[in-house]
Amino acid sequence: MPLLSILLILLIGGIGVQTLTSCSSDDGGGDPPPPPPSGTSSSSDDDNFSSSGDDGNNSSSSGDDGNSTTFVDNRDGTTYKKVTIGTQTWMAENLNYNVPNNVTDRCYNDVSENCEEYGRLYNWETAMDGAASSTAVPSGVQGVCPDGWHLPSYEEWAVLMQFVNPNCSALNSCVNAGTKLKATSGWNDYKGVSGNGTDEYGFSALPGGVHSSENSNFVNAGNYGGWWSSSGNLSTTAYPWIMNYEDGYASAVSRSKRNLYSVRCLRDYTPSGSSSSGGGSSSSSNASVSSSSNASVSSSSSTGGSSSSTGGSSSSTGGSSSSTGGTDNTRCKDTQGRELFCQWTSGCHAIDPTYATPAGQTCSVLVAECEQWGSLFANSSVEGDDETCQ
Repeated sequence: MPLLSILLILLIGGIGVQTLTSCSSDDGGGDPPPPPPSGTSSSSDDDNFSSSGDDGNNSSSSGDDGNSTTFVDNRDGTTYKKVTIGTQTWMAENLNYNVPNNVTDRCYNDVSENCEEYGRLYNWETAMDGAASSTAVPSGVQGVCPDGWHLPSYEEWAVLMQFVNPNCSALNSCVNAGTKLKATSGWNDYKGVSGNGTDEYGFSALPGGVHSSENSNFVNAGNYGGWWSSSGNLSTTAYPWIMNYEDGYASAVSRSKRNLYSVRCLRDYTPSGSSSSGGGSSSSSNASVSSSSNASVSSSSSTGGSSSSTGGSSSSTGGSSSSTGGTDNTRCKDTQGRELFCQWTSGCHAIDPTYATPAGQTCSVLVAECEQWGSLFANSSVEGDDETCQ
């Protein structure tokens, strides 16, 4: 074969090899992958958790695959820690969602760095996103929470407290629960004693403070943390759960709905007849608490109410029946079958969800209200306005 022909064959073959090599050098083909959503990392500590918070098999828009220790709020791309305590899965940090077209949710002292540390503070209406009060288990109120999560009711908070401390003297003021739920750092000292907790369950409660509607000031960051529940008790007040640096209590208190508190969301779940946890149980139809008189209180009705007390007084329709109304089977009783009464400044009245105003709360809420504003009695021999429980 002539030398020129050989050179031409070699030249054409070299071009072909070079072309094939060039085509196979691409490490994935096509355009590069898109960047991760704003506020997220393209890498993850969880091998099964993608940068978007979706493991590929999850249909929930919350970015929660159900197994990892974090999830993504797809509304703004924020990644949150989560923790399972008993049968409940909670956010392990405060919500930090800036509600669009809303000026009521704020950072403490209006300093953005405080939102990074403590999350945002919300009034009750914003936290509820306009929903009606609920004491159900689950609450059924998504509120300001991400998809797949909801604002927990008073009763759902009570489930957490009973799991953490099965021997709570009263669900509305649970000793040592605060110690076990507070973060191990971030709380101020009180009279030389650390206000930090042991964080035994990874809940990591932080003292985000409050914006008080009474004096329009931000107060108590570092000393005090409050978290809204979905349960209101009057037209102007609702129940946040409170922890502070002075002691180890976790307490449910009645506070103005205009106050700004933190929010912890609870992952949605389907109740199996009742909601329970390792240390106790709480449900919309049979909620159990222990009162300050060491009597165990049970609900005989699936509907309840709250006291209309303001500043320590109550009308006969505010969480207790009148002396002429109510029936034995709707009145709240303890486990020994004794009817429960509350001594208000207005008189002695049986605790009866049927006559509560507003309706929709359970016996445990009514008893907690009585313990906060009045005195709890069992089997009083007298009742009525201007009467003294005996």
